[in-house]
Amino acid sequence: MGRKSWESLPARFRPLPNRVNCVVTRNSDFQAGAEKVFIIGGAQIYAECLKSNLIDEMYLTHVAGAFSEADVFFPEVDPLQWNTTLIAAFEADDKNQFAGEILHYVLREV
Repeated sequence: MGRKSWESLPARFRPLPNRVNCVVTRNSDFQAGAEKVFIIGGAQIYAECLKSNLIDEMYLTHVAGAFSEADVFFPEVDPLQWNTTLIAAFEADDKNQFAGEILHYVLREV
């Protein structure tokens, strides 16, 4: 996750439990590695990783709602570059304020 996302977590929740937490910085000496890396934000980290072709798979939750006060958004994703599979769909109910779906994106081979 990016430094701003890390700092936005309340101290009592850092590090996030049951996973390795990596904070991405502009420090060129920083190195991290794992078999599978999950990028959990924020917006600048998502945009840079997509632009740099570092992502070959994504799990995205699409929420059916309009959020006029939102000032940060996930970057545009070209649907022609990705194969998608529906993981789950959910309706607005007592557990979910909005309907939505979770999609698995896999980069199409060129």
